[in-house]
Formats: sequence, structure tokens, C-alpha cells
Amino acid sequence: MQLPDANPSPAPGQSEPESDGSTAYYPAAKAPRWLVPVFLLSVLALAGGLGHFVLNPYCAEPPAVEAGLSSVTELKIAQLVAWRQERFGDAVVVANLPGLADMLLQLSAAPGSVPARMEEIDNYLNAARRAYAYREIHLLDRSLRPVRSYPVGREWDGVISPQNREELLRFTVSAHRSEPPLIEDLHLEKTGLASMHVMVRVRSAAGELAGVAVLSIAAESKLFGLVESWPVENATAETSLIRREGDSFVFLSPLRFKPDAALLMRRPLTDP
Repeated sequence: MQLPDANPSPAPGQSEPESDGSTAYYPAAKAPRWLVPVFLLSVLALAGGLGHFVLNPYCAEPPAVEAGLSSVTELKIAQLVAWRQERFGDAVVVANLPGLADMLLQLSAAPGSVPARMEEIDNYLNAARRAYAYREIHLLDRSLRPVRSYPVGREWDGVISPQNREELLRFTVSAHRSEPPLIEDLHLEKTGLASMHVMVRVRSAAGELAGVAVLSIAAESKLFGLVESWPVENATAETSLIRREGDSFVFLSPLRFKPDAALLMRRPLTDP
């Protein structure tokens, strides 16, 4: 996501001096330790709202399955980690959009007012939403109430877990503006579509919390495609995302023979 007139973020793995003399470090995008293949089905724990990643081989010889899954596992890890890092990068760019913090502070103090750069910001966020296939972008004030949405007039679903809400409101003032975004897990909107949110604080130049930017991801536009794709033609192989909920698990992505399974189909953990 390109941002005109904004200071470019350093590449992953580099550091950048902050205005207060401290150094902000941007970690390199690499597979976290929790992305570890286990057992023959290669269940991968994907933190940050990506549930578990399951590769399901059908009717294949065990040695061939094991060798093939090892390669596919590494590929899927790389794809999903890169996808997640790109979404985080988009959120950071939005949070640093020139004039956004001032606009949020003014809209919070005087709802209905027209901040100086609002038209410019509206045009940028509408273009970014369409170009990068976000379902919606919402701007929240410092109390996490929506003050502006893209498309304009679109109602935000309001999904924020208690843990994320507490984290977003934890630091009212901070000298650091390179705070990592947060992910709200996959969930169904009222429309029945699967979404997940990337949320990032927006701060003024003085470090004052102005609000939060929420990028609502349309899971079907890219994420599900990454999960479902297979590197070679295969009539029976399948991949899916699952999430444990109590003594059962729920499918987060569509299945080959049940495309409407996402977030609706569940099975007990005792199922073979």
C-alpha cells in the first residue's frame, strides 16, 4: 500500500531512530516458532487469528504423503506469514497517513465537522480499500466508537474481543508510534460473509492516542484462496483452517465438497 508524502517504513529486519533518541526495530518476516508441523496431518498452529492449518491427504501412500506434506507445509507457512505481514504493513501505512490523527481528534471533539484534509484522506482510503480488496475500513475515536467508514455510511460490525479492546486502550500516551497492529479473529458478519479485522492505533506527532484504524478483511478475496490452493494438480488433496472451541473444532475456511462450511461447520474433537 503506497502512501504519498509519508515517510517510508524501514525494511523488515532494519531499525530506525525515533525522535526521542530511542530505536524502533522492525522484525524480519519469518515463520514464528508456533508454526510447527505436527503428526502426519501437519496441523500448524497459526497465531493471530488464523486458527489451525490442516493439510488433509486422501487415499495416498504414507511415505509419499509425508514427503509431499513437508514441502507443502513450508510453502503454506511462507504464503500465510507473508500475507499476514502485508496486512500489518497496510495497517501501519494507514495509521501514519498525514493528517489522519488530527482528523480523528477533531471528529471526536466535534462530530459532524469537516477537518481540513478529510476529502484527501477519504479519497486515499477509498482507493486503498478497493485496490487491496479490503471489505471496509473504519476509523474509531479514542473510545473505540466509529466516526468514519469506507465506503462512507457502511456500518461497522463492532467485533473487538475484550483482550484486544483492553490492549488498544492500554496506552493513552506513548512516545513510540511503531506499535504492532492487532488481529481480530475470523468471524461471520450479519451478511453471512467471513471477515477478520486488522486494528492499529493512530497517534498524533506528540504520541497522543487519536483513535484506531480498522481494516476489515474479506476472507474470500485472498485468504481462502491461499489456504485452498495446492502447488500441483491433485484430485483429492485439501487444506483447511480450523479453530478449537471447547470440546469441538470449527472449520474457518470452505471445504472442497462443502463450500459453505466456513465458520458454520463444526465437529467434536473425538472425531477420527
